[in-house]
Amino acid sequence: MAEAERSLIAHKYWQQADERFDYFITGVTGAMCAYLVQTMTINPISFSPNSLELAGLAVLLISTYLGIKRIETAIGLHRSNFQMLHDQEVAAVARKDGLLDVAKYHDNHYKSVKDAADGRVIWLNRFTVWRNGALVCGVLLIVAAKVWAAYYFQT
Repeated sequence: MAEAERSLIAHKYWQQADERFDYFITGVTGAMCAYLVQTMTINPISFSPNSLELAGLAVLLISTYLGIKRIETAIGLHRSNFQMLHDQEVAAVARKDGLLDVAKYHDNHYKSVKDAADGRVIWLNRFTVWRNGALVCGVLLIVAAKVWAAYYFQT
């Protein structure tokens, strides 16, 4: 097995694990939102554990949305990678066959797709950080609401 093949196989496994992790985190966050909606008692918004739980639910919904946006951005990035590879392959064949105009077109298209892909990478990283931050904040708000409710309703 050649060195390049091993790195491609390793990259494939990493990419699959990354995608499965995103699906898992987004799915669990969505399931937590569904559970909270089912078990939540709706009261007027006030300085109470119920309002804190509602805030936690809102933050978890934001985390779910950001997780979905991260998955969409990753899919768009895969499409951009495909387009860039295709443009490179077609440009190489066109140069070999002496079709310089076709090669130039695909070189220019490659550059524009690469610029878009670079932007997607930045957004992918932002969505990851924001999703994780919202998930942690949402869980902490829910836990704080549950702990507060234990003391709040005792008196």
